[in-house]
Amino acid sequence: MILSPDSTVRILHRLRLVAIVLQVVALLSSHWMFAQSLMLTPLVVIVAGYIVWHGVFLWRVRTGVELSERRLALEVIVDIGVITALLCMLGGWTNPFVSIYLVPLAFAAAMLPLRRALWVVAAGIIGYLVTMATYVPLPELEPGHAGHGNAHLIGMWMSFLLAGVVLVITVAFVRRAYDAERSALTIERESRMRDEHVLSLGVLAASTVHDIGTPLATARLIAEDLVEDGGRIAPSDAEQLCTQLDYAIAQLRSLATIGEGDSDEEIDVVEFCSRVAARFRVLRPDVHLREIAAAADAVNVLSSRPLESAVLSLLVNAAQASLREGLHEIELEAIVADSALTLRIRDYGAGFSTGDHVSLNGMGMGLAISSATLERHGGSAVHYRMNPGTQVVVTLPVQSAVAT
Repeated sequence: MILSPDSTVRILHRLRLVAIVLQVVALLSSHWMFAQSLMLTPLVVIVAGYIVWHGVFLWRVRTGVELSERRLALEVIVDIGVITALLCMLGGWTNPFVSIYLVPLAFAAAMLPLRRALWVVAAGIIGYLVTMATYVPLPELEPGHAGHGNAHLIGMWMSFLLAGVVLVITVAFVRRAYDAERSALTIERESRMRDEHVLSLGVLAASTVHDIGTPLATARLIAEDLVEDGGRIAPSDAEQLCTQLDYAIAQLRSLATIGEGDSDEEIDVVEFCSRVAARFRVLRPDVHLREIAAAADAVNVLSSRPLESAVLSLLVNAAQASLREGLHEIELEAIVADSALTLRIRDYGAGFSTGDHVSLNGMGMGLAISSATLERHGGSAVHYRMNPGTQVVVTLPVQSAVAT
């Protein structure tokens, strides 16, 4: 159970505040019980140094120093060192409160990975051995104190009570922080899923709007010619008008049924390219699309209507670039290699003048939509300057080999 740095610092800070308060209370109680027999000055120095250390730790964290796992393990080892120093001045392993070592060990087990937690366990074992080898024996109780013979047993009971309470509080702190972070992550994940769904709907809607612009513009031109000719229209123009309007109506109908089975599907690369090419020929019957298919193993690509529309948008833009130069031809080459599908779209327009290659971002509505859609499908697209024209290289991940 690894928590965020903020939660970890908060839990460690609270536990250290409890430890400091208990240390101060223990010093006052020891001074009262043992009177002048206790060397109080070294104990005060140890506690004061511990307070300063913790203050510096909080200051470093709040000034932006990262709390790494290694740093957190070091802080817990410092806690063990403070416990060892205090116990060595107060009877060492004969002190009934020696079981307090369990508290930092429990914290390390809950907050650190196994490798770092083992560091803390090793430090705890070394600290306990030090309290066995080097310690100042506890002085005898003053004659005025009652229960002289039972002092050690009472101390053991208090040690058990204290260790149990602190352990429960530690686990409760960790559990509450973990539950709070898990709840926040759940809310964030649900919000991200909603945002992604809304974004995909927006991209699909924008793609459809951009998609039907061409057939509607073509239909309007034919209608204007019809008006100018006094209502006479050639059969070929009438057929093209119907085809363009049918295409626009179909796109609008598909937009109206968003969410009703419009999900990604694995299809053959050849079929994917055929679908896009067929839609292009409906939109731009006046431009010849020359398809070049390189030999490759049959594989699938994860397709969707927005993805097909994104590639279609690039073809339409290439057609418009060629037409501006009076040419009626573009190329589409499909290559499968290195677990990726590469589509090379070539036009014979004027191209662009800045740089050898540019990404699609910031190059118009249609290209921006295409770029966003390709990124959602794990792909990318880059423009390259050719002589003449421009080539767009689209890269898409392939899914798996098609069963034969």
